[in-house]
Amino acid sequence: MIPITLRSIYVPFVGSVDTVANTFEARVDVDMEWPTSEAELARFAASEDTYRPDFVPDLVVQNAAKLDMRRVATANLNVFTIKNEQNLVRVRCEGTFIEEYVRGSAP
Repeated sequence: MIPITLRSIYVPFVGSVDTVANTFEARVDVDMEWPTSEAELARFAASEDTYRPDFVPDLVVQNAAKLDMRRVATANLNVFTIKNEQNLVRVRCEGTFIEEYVRGSAP
């Protein structure tokens, strides 16, 4: 099993809160990282802009009603990069989320 770490979760926008439909709009960026192999390190060193790891984790968003999910390019213009011998990818999730509002738990 490959260990996957959620390195950071950034929420720059929450809005359009609908307390009747129990929905809200949001944008969430999630940075995921996992170990690289020696072969991946060599491929990345040879060509940062076309590098793709052998394994890419999926992000499952359970409370999404409508979701646009895409990987975001890094400074090397590739959606995949390596930092500190860890594969790194940022996934941007924008859409409508469902949450049953209970006093004290509204977004």
